[in-house]
Amino acid sequence: MADGRGTYNLIAFDMDGTLLDSEKRLHAPVLEAIRQALEAGKRVALSTGRTRTELEAYREALQAVPLGILASGAILYDFRQERTLWRAAFTPEQLDTLERVSRMEDILILVKRDAGLLLENGALERWSRYEKAKEAALFWKDADYTDDLRAVLRSRPEGVEKINFCHADPQARKRTKERLAPYGMEMAESNRAVLEISPPGVNKGTALLRLCGLTGVPVQESIAVGDADNDLPMLRTAGLGIAMGNATEEVRAAAGAVVADCDHDGCREAIRRFLLSIDE
Repeated sequence: MADGRGTYNLIAFDMDGTLLDSEKRLHAPVLEAIRQALEAGKRVALSTGRTRTELEAYREALQAVPLGILASGAILYDFRQERTLWRAAFTPEQLDTLERVSRMEDILILVKRDAGLLLENGALERWSRYEKAKEAALFWKDADYTDDLRAVLRSRPEGVEKINFCHADPQARKRTKERLAPYGMEMAESNRAVLEISPPGVNKGTALLRLCGLTGVPVQESIAVGDADNDLPMLRTAGLGIAMGNATEEVRAAAGAVVADCDHDGCREAIRRFLLSIDE
């Protein structure tokens, strides 16, 4: 992808490891750059695996950002009008498959819905067996809980846009991924052993295309910024894909540019260098 500075009108940011630093904080210089972009008439969007429930801790700081690609592309949301612009959900048959496969490994399930998160009672305590508990305590405080999440899946609920399977180790995740491969669902690896699962054809890249259509911005005038493998579809779709300095090797290889890491305001650099064409 070419640099093409000065030709872009929309920028979409991943959150974890991109807009948020390694301690899950937003930096004031990044927020100021977002404000400058919006004042210049540019479009700014979040592009995250999170749902609205998981964004509550940041909504005051990010109140100026009007658009969101949520649940890894399953939801397009207008924050200013507080309405869902588009959504995709699993079919009952796909939920049956996910429930069946989930019983084959030691898996902690996170169900992500436009209405919020759904977890099993005791999930926060169990999470420490899989990943660090600090993040879960911050983002799961407003979740709904149930005694038997697999029973909920068997009931084929409507409005499930994304499901995370949290495994005890990467080998178990690999086995689950192989079992789900024949069903065409979108899958991305994150953290140490989490498998993020979305309906077929739903990812950050297809969502960016849809968002560009809704806003009237040609996709070649869009920038996508990310760090992890689930960002690859949008980096490859955008007019310019930008990798954070802390990005995986595959993400860096797919990007047209690399900026500073998330602890050193790489998103500010992306805005000022490539969206606003400001040399520093």
